[in-house]
Amino acid sequence: MRTWVAIALPATALAAALLPAIAGAAPKRPAPAPAPNPVTTSYAAMPEADRIAIQDDLVWTGDYNGVVSGDFNNRAIAGVKAFQKRRGGKDTGVLNPPERTALSRAAKQRRTAAGWQIVVEPMTGVRLGIPAKLVGAAVRAAAGSRWASAHGEVQIETFKMPPGTTLQAAYDAQRKEPAQRKPSYNVLRPDFFVVTGSQGLKKFYVRAQEKDGGIRGFSILYDQAMEGTFDPIVIAMSNAFATAPSMTAGEPMTHRKVEYGTAVVLDRAGHLATSRQVTEECQTITVSGAGPAVVAGAEKDGGLAVLRVYGVRGLQPISLANAGHDGPLNLRGIADPSMQNGADATTTVAATAVGPTLAPTPLPGFAGAAALDREGKLTGIVDLRPQITLGSRDSARATLISADRIRALMIPFGGVAAESTQPAGSGATKPSILRVICTRK
Repeated sequence: MRTWVAIALPATALAAALLPAIAGAAPKRPAPAPAPNPVTTSYAAMPEADRIAIQDDLVWTGDYNGVVSGDFNNRAIAGVKAFQKRRGGKDTGVLNPPERTALSRAAKQRRTAAGWQIVVEPMTGVRLGIPAKLVGAAVRAAAGSRWASAHGEVQIETFKMPPGTTLQAAYDAQRKEPAQRKPSYNVLRPDFFVVTGSQGLKKFYVRAQEKDGGIRGFSILYDQAMEGTFDPIVIAMSNAFATAPSMTAGEPMTHRKVEYGTAVVLDRAGHLATSRQVTEECQTITVSGAGPAVVAGAEKDGGLAVLRVYGVRGLQPISLANAGHDGPLNLRGIADPSMQNGADATTTVAATAVGPTLAPTPLPGFAGAAALDREGKLTGIVDLRPQITLGSRDSARATLISADRIRALMIPFGGVAAESTQPAGSGATKPSILRVICTRK
């Protein structure tokens, strides 16, 4: 058995003993840097706007289901290759000019077919894309607005959680309610969540964000048979989604720089009734189809205003009812452009009057809308005013300004009875309903 003895050497002696080995060893070279990926390099050289446009187009063709951010990662490159393969080309991952043109054309066709529009839903401040040709006009929902196809194949709804709701609680609720909901994918981050899955014979998608102390989002429900068409639209909607800053309790209420409302023609001289809040602090007031308008009179402590337009022929006054009305009404007005994809269609919604209060609250743009009784006569107009509750902007409160108040305010202008001879019926009232546009500094 050998015995090893440790011998302590001076540092200089140890260094001298190792010197020949060090001198004879080949110097260690750093590992060579990986060669740059020419595909990644090619996209990095593009302007960000071009990269975003390609990703967005790939979403619409169904080849990419990621975030449209301009970050061209492997997932985005795979989307390009998938598009190239479907066209029978070589999957290089880089689009040549003809391929880029083909991609843009294909995406544009699908956007057009869906009637793609970006809207801002005023009640929640949610910004999202709407496939307008696949759904109808927006209507009031429990906590936002709702769009739906004629037979319910597609349903889109914005929502705002009650003040004090945590993101975790909102996330848990969306995963469990309604009871038939079965999530297949969900993700929770510090400021947003996404939940998707099946709900009966439909698919659902929910996205919400926490911002400025409030939680707002949107949900989509659509038939599983439509997934081939609608899945890419869902990804596009998710990428278009954003939330605007909310108002909190105690903040002063400020008017919008451009306010849309409705006015009702009272006589052929050019007097129209509308909600006073539509006319406040306006730099200019325009009545669609009639031109510039001025405020001829307004209630001192009420919500009614009378506008006057000049030099307009062919105005059709509306018929006023002789008495007040409690119960079912038809509200006829012109919703805010953001609620009808930029259009200016006159629409009718059902409501109930309980004293001065109207329910449900109509959409933005219905301030000044006509409230019609069963005979189609004007029983009053809508006063629609935003309300502030703790945490965020709440939906507006709608009240009825009676026809008697309209008559009283019109006395200095000759009254309305003599010219209110239009035939009754809600269809006959359409020419008497005009949009008001207030522009403020």
